[in-house]
Amino acid sequence: MSFGTAAATAKRLYLSIAVPRFTYAADVWYTPVVATPGKRKTGSAGFAGRLARVQSTAARAILGAMRSTPVASLDAHLDLLPMHILLNEACQRAAIRLAATPPSHPLYKARFPDRHTAAASAWADSAHLLVFADAAVSRAGVAAAAVLWEAGGRELRSGIRLGEPDSLSSLDAELAGILLAAHLVHMVQDNTIVDDVSIYTDSQAAITCVNDQVGGASRELLKATKRAIRKAERGSGGTVIRLKWCPGHAGIPGNEAADEEASLAASGRLHPPHLIPPFLSDYHPATNPSKRKQLEKAANRRLADAHWASTTAGSKHASRFPGLSPRHFLAHSRELTRSQATLLYRLMTGHVQLRQHLHRLQLVDSPRCEHCSREYETVSHFLLRCPRYATERHEHLTTRGPDFLRLSFLFHAPDALRPLFDFIKATGRFPDLVR
Repeated sequence: MSFGTAAATAKRLYLSIAVPRFTYAADVWYTPVVATPGKRKTGSAGFAGRLARVQSTAARAILGAMRSTPVASLDAHLDLLPMHILLNEACQRAAIRLAATPPSHPLYKARFPDRHTAAASAWADSAHLLVFADAAVSRAGVAAAAVLWEAGGRELRSGIRLGEPDSLSSLDAELAGILLAAHLVHMVQDNTIVDDVSIYTDSQAAITCVNDQVGGASRELLKATKRAIRKAERGSGGTVIRLKWCPGHAGIPGNEAADEEASLAASGRLHPPHLIPPFLSDYHPATNPSKRKQLEKAANRRLADAHWASTTAGSKHASRFPGLSPRHFLAHSRELTRSQATLLYRLMTGHVQLRQHLHRLQLVDSPRCEHCSREYETVSHFLLRCPRYATERHEHLTTRGPDFLRLSFLFHAPDALRPLFDFIKATGRFPDLVR
């Protein structure tokens, strides 16, 4: 295929137009397929099988693959989930929406200053109380922290470890930091008249959640954070509280202090109980839709990788190109023309117009090379061994080093693509794909 849109663009069209159409209301008409080794698949395997034909047709058109190309190879090289996993994921998304219905989306979005302006504003802020909130999400765990500085010199620090890694989203952790900040403000109000407060966070998403502009956060945590801010606003006879964004890791002392405090809290540092709001002390997060979707997406990707590895096409690919994943094919071929990307994919899979494959399709009488008759005309024979193309091979490949005589390097190294297509063009083969 020598014309048409780029493969990456065609894939986006398929995912954005076709997939939403045939997965619409899948949680109603589709039962997730469970594949147990050694047993028949359970669930709507028939539906998945029929829709897999739709995906394979689209994938062949996107890659310009021959009809003989295995479906597993098409999915792997386009980084598409196998159909039964894709439909399972649609059902998972529906279940997550039911478990944690997100708040409604607004008709407008928040606007934030650029990093330089926001940093300068934080440095120049002269509010009575400056409070910096931050979160840490690392292998040590998930934590939130807040650091309060009063104009008179008093400082309060608070932090809490919220859970194990992957137990909360980073957005929830940032919201917990704002909740801690509001709690510290309320504590200061018990013995001090507070006129105005600036609460800084480096999470724009957390600010937009508090302002009811986007969803994605745990509902109960968001409610508790808003209650704490309203409570602090009512203190001292009425306190002006401004929730502001400051860029992270920009050298702002308060933000750096809060970041350090959050890291220490994630590692296990404890703070006095009165510095922690009761809600966070007893917080056991319910289903968080954003985090759950991330985990399900990662799990489905692992299932897709395992499915690819279990197929015949996957085994052949692993033996030919050990350690190289087909998932990166689109990124690797991004700079190629449509026809070049098509030819590269065909050469990588072996489903290409060379005599060995054409003989398998019963289109020629013999699989042997018609130029030398020494061996079957395979991809490796054509590119690396056929004496008919020795001159072209020496000019474009051999003189560049021994790596250029290895298929794994020729097909996967960015620096090898131009010499590869120069060689093919010089041979005169595949004139409709290499011009």
